[in-house]
Amino acid sequence: MRQAARDDLASRRGILQDRLESENRVNAIMRECEEHLDELDFAFNQADTMIIDGDRIELIESGADE
Repeated sequence: MRQAARDDLASRRGILQDRLESENRVNAIMRECEEHLDELDFAFNQADTMIIDGDRIELIESGADE
């Protein structure tokens, strides 16, 4: 399931990159969105531990599942 989500994310990212390579402004927006996608991918598909310290939240991949 995680691999399917990663493959789908990579496919979507590739499609977006192909469509948006021509304009600098659009490229800047795309890079910002890609960073958010990477964060969401980690949060939902890789991290298995959440540490909450006041108003700070840290997500960690401990590797304990492997």
